[in-house]
This record gives sequence, C-alpha cells and structure tokens, in this order.
Amino acid sequence: MKFFYCFIIFLMSFNLTSGQSIFDHFENVPDVTYASIGPKMFQLLGQMSFLGKDDPESAEILEIINNIKSFKVLISGEGEIQNEFNEWVDKEAEKNDLETLMTMSESDTELFFYAKQGKSENKIEKLLMYSKGISKSVPEAKIRGQAIESVVLMIEGDLDLNQIAKLAAKMDLPGGDQLKKAGLK
Repeated sequence: MKFFYCFIIFLMSFNLTSGQSIFDHFENVPDVTYASIGPKMFQLLGQMSFLGKDDPESAEILEIINNIKSFKVLISGEGEIQNEFNEWVDKEAEKNDLETLMTMSESDTELFFYAKQGKSENKIEKLLMYSKGISKSVPEAKIRGQAIESVVLMIEGDLDLNQIAKLAAKMDLPGGDQLKKAGLK
C-alpha cells in the first residue's frame, strides 16, 4: 500500500512539472515576481495616442507592439528557484528546437538567448532569454528588497529580432546591447 501512495505522489508531481509551463508553476510563488502581458494589452498599447504615428521611432515601436502575442517574465532572488529556472530553460530549448543565439558570461553572471525561427529568415516566433547570477555583477538590482538572482523572459509573436534588440536597448533592458549583436543566422 505504501508503494501505491508513493507511486500516486510521483505521478502527480510528474504531471505538475511536465504538464505545466514554468510561468503557470511560479505564478503564485511568493519568492518569484511574475508578469504576463497578453495580446489584448498589446493591442490597447498599440492604439494609445502617446506614441506619435508620424514619428518614425514611434512607428517602429508600434510595429513591434502589434506583433507581440505574449510577453512573460519571472524574476527571483532565491537560489533554489534559480536551479529550477535553469533546468526548465534547458528542457524548453531542447523540446522546442530553440536555436542558441548567444551566450555570455561575465563576473559570475550568465546570459542566454534562444529563438525559434519564424516564417521568414528575418523573423522569429519565440524569444527566450535567461539570466542567472545577476546579483554578483549588479548588486543594486533588487526586487521587493531581495537581490535579483535570475530572470526568465519569453516573448512570442511575429518578431523581427533587430526591432526587439533596438527596443530592449532603448528601454535599457538587461541584454539589450548583447541581443543587438546576436542577430539571426
């Protein structure tokens, strides 16, 4: 009987980890900051008048916004959670045939960019960024008073990598300059 209960618990835990996305899994975990922006919000942002449609820079930002279908991010300062992020990113890259665009290691901080090719050579349909060890190189990076250790970011849509890189660099997002250098093959 003990074996039966252990087997049921094993099956339940396997289902939780394999059937759920990491974003669903960590959505309500106290040591993780979770953000998800869906297509409707991007449509609303695209319709807002704060971006001048006559300004070429604003038009480029609008084009990016209108092509994003999903934007999800997880941020954690917990070391154990970083290990789970790391394991998931490795599995996700392999399972979805994500191409490694770039890896970078500096001052005990590692940054990884993966992408899934889109319908044309210049486009991608999924961009996965993972950074770990952030607090070692940027000690002032904190969230809820805790040093940031790792970030998982996934953007899905009909994306032009060069436009995403420009936007990330302009917004001073981590890895924006490196993403600009990565480009597609």
